[in-house]
Amino acid sequence: MTNPQINQLYFIALIPDFKLRDKVKSLKEELKTSFGASHALKSPAHITLQMPFRRREEYEQRLIDKLEEFASSQKSFDIHLSGFDCFPPR
Repeated sequence: MTNPQINQLYFIALIPDFKLRDKVKSLKEELKTSFGASHALKSPAHITLQMPFRRREEYEQRLIDKLEEFASSQKSFDIHLSGFDCFPPR
């Protein structure tokens, strides 16, 4: 049984389609080779909507339900990328 006092780590992001993910992965591989930035390969290509946060695991299903409810009422949209960035080191 899961301890309800343990906080799990979550973040909310937009994940692009496979074609763009593959392009970003290639770029990350190049950064790894050129600059030793292997940490860049730890996460998939994404646009962060909410930085990582902690919640008790017992609230996970409620979070999923609310996000699904919100997402189901949204229309698709195009995103035009012009560069990229990251969060500062902690």
